Amino acid sequence: MNTNFNESGSVLRHCSCRFVLLGVFPALIGLLAQPAKAALIGVTAVRASDSDLSLRAPVNTINGTLITGLRNQAGTPNVPGAWEAQGGSNTSGGNWNWSADARGTSALPGVGNHWIAFDLGSVETLESMNVFNYGVNGNTSANNRGVNQGDIYYRSGGFGNNMDNSNVAFDNTGWTLLGTAGTQNFTIGPNNGSWYGATNVALGGISAQYFAIDINTSHGGNFAGLGEVQFFSAAAIPEPSTSALLGIGLGGIVCLHRRRRSRG
Repeated sequence: MNTNFNESGSVLRHCSCRFVLLGVFPALIGLLAQPAKAALIGVTAVRASDSDLSLRAPVNTINGTLITGLRNQAGTPNVPGAWEAQGGSNTSGGNWNWSADARGTSALPGVGNHWIAFDLGSVETLESMNVFNYGVNGNTSANNRGVNQGDIYYRSGGFGNNMDNSNVAFDNTGWTLLGTAGTQNFTIGPNNGSWYGATNVALGGISAQYFAIDINTSHGGNFAGLGEVQFFSAAAIPEPSTSALLGIGLGGIVCLHRRRRSRG
C-alpha cells in the first residue's frame, strides 16, 4: 500500500514537473527574446555657451517645460521612441526653450560657436537620447533657430573647461566624440502645435556622466536652441510578472533534476 502511494506521489511530482516546464518555458523564451526596457534618467545640471533671455535658459531643456509638456504615446515611459512633444506650443515672449544668441552683435557670434552640456549625476550605461528641437507656434522664422547639426560628445570627468555663459566656444579637451552618430542632424520642429517625435540618437551602451552637443548649424536662424533633451539607460527593468515566471521556471528545473537523481 505504501509502495503504491509512493509510486502515485512520484507520478504526481513527475506530472507537476512536466506541467511547469511545458507551460512556463514558452513564456520564458518569449520574455527573454524581448529587448530590455530603457529607463528615463533625470539630468541634474546643464551648462551652455549662452542664453539670450531668462525665459530661454538652458535649464529649460531638462525640466519638461514645453508649456503643454511631453507625453508618451501609449503610457510607455521606458520606450524612447514613444515620446512626443507639442511642436511650437510656446509663444513668442513666453518661450521656455533654450536659445543662444548667435548674431554678430552678441558676445559669441556665429551659430557654430554655441554648445550645451548635460550632467546625469552619475556614470550611466546608456541606450539613447531624445532631442526635441526649438519651436514657436505660428512663427516659422523662430523655428529656424532649432539645431540642424551638432557634434555629440561624452565623458565621465566633469564639464572640463566649459563654463556657464562664459561666451567661449566649446572646448572638447578630454571629451570623446560619439561613434558613427557623433555628427548628428536634428529634425526641425513643427510650428503648428501638432505633436511630433524627437530625434532619437542611439548611444550604443556607452558609459558616461556628461554629454555635450557642440552646435554646427541651425535651421537657418541667427539664434540656436533646443526644446527638451532626454537620456535613457540601457539597463533592463524586470517586471514583477517576469520575475515570477523566472522563479517558476527555475523551480521546474530543480524539480526535474531531483527526479532524475532519485531515479539514478
